Amino acid sequence: MSIQLYDLVGKDGILLHSGNTAKAKAVLNLKKLKFNTIPLTFVEIHREIPKICDQGQWPPKVPVIVDPKHDGAIWDSWKIAEYLDEAYPDTPSVFNNNKPLHLFFEKYVINHLYPHFTKLVMLDIYNLLDEPSAAYFRESREKYFGATLEKFCEDKESARSQLKVTLSPIHDALKFTGWISGENVGYSDFILAGGFMLMKMGNPIEFENSLLNAFEDDVFRSWWTKVEPYVSGNGN
Repeated sequence: MSIQLYDLVGKDGILLHSGNTAKAKAVLNLKKLKFNTIPLTFVEIHREIPKICDQGQWPPKVPVIVDPKHDGAIWDSWKIAEYLDEAYPDTPSVFNNNKPLHLFFEKYVINHLYPHFTKLVMLDIYNLLDEPSAAYFRESREKYFGATLEKFCEDKESARSQLKVTLSPIHDALKFTGWISGENVGYSDFILAGGFMLMKMGNPIEFENSLLNAFEDDVFRSWWTKVEPYVSGNGN
């Protein structure tokens, strides 16, 4: 029996590959573990996930995995990666004995890149949602940001400019290593790839212009070509 991965889906059954679920999917694919994706809308997540696990928070979130060899569900992409490394020691390690480095990079990406990702594609993501989920998304995000989605996302040129600045040290490192994690692909690559996947799903043109073509060389494009199969593969 395969591992079950709960993921976010939009209208017309389109998987949205949120940054966090993309990380969990990438770890499963790195380890070549078979899994089935269970797609849920935001509204379905609120209804179904509490039946599977008590996350101690509201609203409940994905990713969540259910592994037949484990008693109970595991949630949170970092905890899922830790669990899979421990439960399947004969598969490639995602942390490569360097968790502090990956944790540092995750904080960097969340604090310095995701605010710009969000401004550039939040409205696009909103338009990909089914009607009940879109209503929840608008209400919750506007409450959090203290502004309408349109107002929050209006200064895209500034977001693009600042995004390039925050991407610059990663770009420079990739020119020498090929992988963010070092000699081999690892969790730091999946952290950034999750954000790239979010941008691609939200607005493919913005993704091309603001990420793959942000610099004059093909460093990010070459890296993305290698890492995309991990975050987009379905495990079957």
